[in-house]
Amino acid sequence: MNGFLTVIIDPLTSSILARMVAFIIMRKNQS
Repeated sequence: MNGFLTVIIDPLTSSILARMVAFIIMRKNQS
């Protein structure tokens, strides 16, 4: 059950992290 939850949550958290990193990079490039 734990592994099943991890399989579902992992892609969600990784996509959120990727968006945050891209957002920070965009902010740095603008300034």
